[in-house]
Amino acid sequence: MGIERSMKEVQIIGTQRSGSNLLRLMLNQLAGVFAPHPPHIMRTFYPLLKNYGDFGVDNHFMTLVDDVCRLVELNPVPWEPLRTDRNLIFEKCKNRSLTEVFRNIHEVNAQAKGSNCWFNKSMQNVKYLDCFNKLGFNPKLIYLYRDGRDVALSFKNAIVGPKHIYSLAKKWTNEQEMSLSYVRQFGEEHAIMLSYESLLLQPEMEINRLCDFLGLEYNRDVVEFYDSSESIRTADSGRMWSNLKKPIIRGNFGKYKKGLTAWEIEVFEQIAGETLVKLGYALSTNYEEKKYEFTKEDIETFASQDAELVKEAIERADPEDLFKRKRQEQFIESVKKRW
Repeated sequence: MGIERSMKEVQIIGTQRSGSNLLRLMLNQLAGVFAPHPPHIMRTFYPLLKNYGDFGVDNHFMTLVDDVCRLVELNPVPWEPLRTDRNLIFEKCKNRSLTEVFRNIHEVNAQAKGSNCWFNKSMQNVKYLDCFNKLGFNPKLIYLYRDGRDVALSFKNAIVGPKHIYSLAKKWTNEQEMSLSYVRQFGEEHAIMLSYESLLLQPEMEINRLCDFLGLEYNRDVVEFYDSSESIRTADSGRMWSNLKKPIIRGNFGKYKKGLTAWEIEVFEQIAGETLVKLGYALSTNYEEKKYEFTKEDIETFASQDAELVKEAIERADPEDLFKRKRQEQFIESVKKRW
């Protein structure tokens, strides 16, 4: 591999359906950057770690390395380049942890591309930042946020994620508050905030701002991301990414006003109103004046309705989209059946 270079590591945090694929494709156009579609390594394997046994035993840790590599190989959007040399990743790990495997599989592939900076957009990794930091892994953070009501509408129309407005509001609020707390904790030298709406309206200015923050060199190719092989490969991997083959849709916000019912907007703002205001979004209702009191029975009903809506979304999904995701799902099920 030659002399190892200093590697810049960047984690995007927030909530899915907030424009993170758009952002990663724009950043992937910059020289020296590797920004692949994420296979959600931490979310997938963290709950399973206890089953692998003592990582002091070489075979136990190598099994984890092998499983992570296989998950990446089965990603719905293929990595290019793809390097999953198990022995190399095993040897590069300075400690035997999932965090270190996650870190090194990105580094190995960034180096294969000739890059000295990699981005990960598994936004739920905000839940693992404490775990990262305890092991000395301190990636710079981009907190990407979007109007939560538009996020909710996007989830309702997607193959992934919750579907009931109560579940969506809870998820969005929790993840924004968690992200905001880390931005405050790490400070402006280590974390930066970016709104999806601003990225649509002022893409060059915002990517320039990110480049200054990360010490990267800006180029105008970022606004022509839709012609890149990575954009085409991503768009062809699922209907919910079809817009990624098109130029930026500058007015692609505020759609919740027509896409959500009045009741859904009220419920979302009851739960998330304070956070929406904190992030600079205007409300449609007075969430402090009109209070919903959700009972335990209400919440159980919402959860049941959400499960049914998720099932219906999968039944409506494009069979090809489901097939591309099924390979990873079947692999993870086979991993769970070992124990």
